[in-house]
Amino acid sequence: MPDHHRDHPFPHSWGVLIPTRAESLPRHDRPDEIREWLASAHYDPMTPGREWAEDLGVAMLPLGPVMCAVRIPARMVHAVAGTDEAETVADCLTQALRGPVIYDPLTARQGYPYYALVPYRFLAEPFPAGTMYLGKGVWLGVPDLTRTGPRGVHWAVLPRFRNDLCSLDLVHGFILHAAAKAGDQ
Repeated sequence: MPDHHRDHPFPHSWGVLIPTRAESLPRHDRPDEIREWLASAHYDPMTPGREWAEDLGVAMLPLGPVMCAVRIPARMVHAVAGTDEAETVADCLTQALRGPVIYDPLTARQGYPYYALVPYRFLAEPFPAGTMYLGKGVWLGVPDLTRTGPRGVHWAVLPRFRNDLCSLDLVHGFILHAAAKAGDQ
């Protein structure tokens, strides 16, 4: 029986089956297909394309049925990654969350620069203090796929295909693990 936890940075801490590195990130859609999916969150799907083409390369998208987000404090993410170095943090988030994450330095002053994109659904239990599930009625700055850092709003982890979202269970487990490492429990 394969050990599905061997390459994961948090082997048995969450009780969730984690794919190995080889199984984890298998598929890539064309960037225009991913942009079309992201833009479908907007009431006018043409607007995000115009906003992505502007200087900042960021479109404001309403959260709801297409995607929602979980806001995660930098101190929690950096506690798990063991550093605030962007490449190491991105590797940690890629392996832990298995989905797209936005970094927004504009909210870093408040300590909330990471936004994991997640499915829209009712939460059985709230996220721990310091984090927040952002859903219907909230707008999020979503960078163009070409914005991968290091300045401005950018992707810490790019979406790989249409409908690529982080599992709420993985995000919740990551946050619990991060809270313990950051001393927030």
